[in-house]
Amino acid sequence: MAQNAKDGLNQESTCYAGGFPLLWSAFALVPQALIEDENPDLWLNFLRERVPHDQVISSTTFEELGLVCLYEAKKEREHVIPYILSRACAHEITDNAVCAIRDSDKLAVVCFINGQLHLGNIYEATTKEQTLYWILKIYEVLQIPASVTLYLQCGEATRKLITSHLHVEPF
Repeated sequence: MAQNAKDGLNQESTCYAGGFPLLWSAFALVPQALIEDENPDLWLNFLRERVPHDQVISSTTFEELGLVCLYEAKKEREHVIPYILSRACAHEITDNAVCAIRDSDKLAVVCFINGQLHLGNIYEATTKEQTLYWILKIYEVLQIPASVTLYLQCGEATRKLITSHLHVEPF
């Protein structure tokens, strides 16, 4: 099982959101105060056994959240987690919100509780039912009321299924 999870991190998938191709590769959300400028690959090594020395590590700082997103840069594409966090910060979330992008076989989600980031993750979701499962599971585990808005970017069939369970707004 651990080998399969690690292999999943090594595979690259691409989706297009807002006209940007987004990578689904490894990332780490790190408190800004803990970042060591001279060794950013240290944080990504928590996700993989070893980040290659020639791998370019990019970062995006979110001052308003007090964190840095480190990610593997490939082919000059933006990573989905900094993209979704940027979009969420543009909404100036001060309360509870769940923001998600689903495309192809992945679901990227960030959750805010009382304006604070509580979750940033990527899930395998090859069907609209799996997408619904992960989103409802997140609401359940984080004890987010169903009345909390889900900002969602996905296909129409997936949106229709999820809207029957939660309040959904375009993202």
